[in-house]
Amino acid sequence: MKYTIDKHDRYIVIEPLSDHLDAEKAAKLKGEFLLRNTVGQRNIILDLSNVRKVDETSVRLALLANRLCTEAGGLFILANVDSEVMEVLELSHLNKSFS
Repeated sequence: MKYTIDKHDRYIVIEPLSDHLDAEKAAKLKGEFLLRNTVGQRNIILDLSNVRKVDETSVRLALLANRLCTEAGGLFILANVDSEVMEVLELSHLNKSFS
């Protein structure tokens, strides 16, 4: 899976370049989140501009990223969330878990 990373002084923006986040793609992003957390980047924005569908694994990935950032004293933010993706988050009562 392809994605872009835009680094700033206090945060990074990760933007998947896929319209569907499934288990395979979530696994690649998980590695990126763990790497960023290990090197001390604690504020991460996941820009979902291109994403139209997510599965359960992707939702768990977002929860993991949120936990990693929170434990490091930072923030995890979901940005540009599509209405279908937001619906999945709302149905699982996770929409309030993210900034």
